Amino acid sequence: MNYKKLIEETYSVRDYSDKKVSDDAKKELLSYFSESKTLFENIKTEMTIYENEEIFEALDGKAGYNGIMINSPSYIVICSEKAENYIENSGYKASDIILKATDMGLNTCFITMKDTKEVSKILNLPEGMEITALIALGYKEKDSKTVSNDTKAGGNYSKADVKVSENAPSYRKELEELVFSEKFGNSATIDELLNLGLFEPLRTVLFAPSALNSQPWRFIIKGGKVFIAVEDTLNTSSYDEKISLGALMHYFQSVFETDFFGLKWTFDVKDAPEVPSNFKVEVSCTM
Repeated sequence: MNYKKLIEETYSVRDYSDKKVSDDAKKELLSYFSESKTLFENIKTEMTIYENEEIFEALDGKAGYNGIMINSPSYIVICSEKAENYIENSGYKASDIILKATDMGLNTCFITMKDTKEVSKILNLPEGMEITALIALGYKEKDSKTVSNDTKAGGNYSKADVKVSENAPSYRKELEELVFSEKFGNSATIDELLNLGLFEPLRTVLFAPSALNSQPWRFIIKGGKVFIAVEDTLNTSSYDEKISLGALMHYFQSVFETDFFGLKWTFDVKDAPEVPSNFKVEVSCTM
């Protein structure tokens, strides 16, 4: 897949037509999941595609912003065994599946969940498995509203109903607000990012999904590593932060590896640079 192109073409859709997702398309997505990119090969994950009539009514009030479930023809459910960083791992895999769906001409949207344990029980998931990602799947309603410019804190889902253009839309944070050199707050220059081969990978983070368009991440380039710090906000849950971080890591790595190899992630960040008290360094990568 052309990851850079697909990342720029992917946008969240909340209004779907009645057009069904074909059995062949569902089979292709399910088949792709087994070979999709992952952070941890040793964490067991599974993917199921449900039809609207199977789960919509059961999850209405339990999933979606303020309990308002997105009404789509189908739903992708990713579940995982519990392990260290299993939610980030599922966010990474879910991002790969979403881009595959875009490549197939389908539309998607992450659906937030207040209580994953309750949703897991409703779906009667196997013992030891917990739902980690719920994604609307289908075809966009033709008359659905699209927004090309909006406020920074918008709807429930990042890029909700927004079709992105070649450059990130103006309501999202600029690169210099997110990427620092050597220490937090010292904005990296474009020339520096270009020289390190990081401009395009980091530019893709402007398109990464985050709850309430909060974009809580900051990147610090130091000592041949990129550290990702996440802001602790009152408006987003720990689950939302972790699933979004996994998707962000997928965006960054997928574009980086179109030109380079050898990127490695670690959640052991003992050598992390200092960050403000409302931020926490969660992960880093070496290149």
